[in-house]
Amino acid sequence: MNVDYYNYYGNLRLAYALRMQQKFDVAVKITQKMLAIYPIDVHFLTEFALGKIGLGETDEAMAVFQHPRSRPRKRDGKKLSAAINKYV
Repeated sequence: MNVDYYNYYGNLRLAYALRMQQKFDVAVKITQKMLAIYPIDVHFLTEFALGKIGLGETDEAMAVFQHPRSRPRKRDGKKLSAAINKYV
């Protein structure tokens, strides 16, 4: 992103599009960049985990949600669990 390197929705959509194209390594790098700013953001945590699953790093993906700081709010937990379980 040239105009706004840290644009929230631009980076989220880019990470999603790259993951859909199976470019998991690039998608994970984008989500890591954004997680440095938004460390407990459910959307970026989900994209990160799904990217790691795509790379075959399932244990690392699941570890993201084991850490207390990265746990999503209760209302987001069901959506997140459903999304992760679909790929595991």
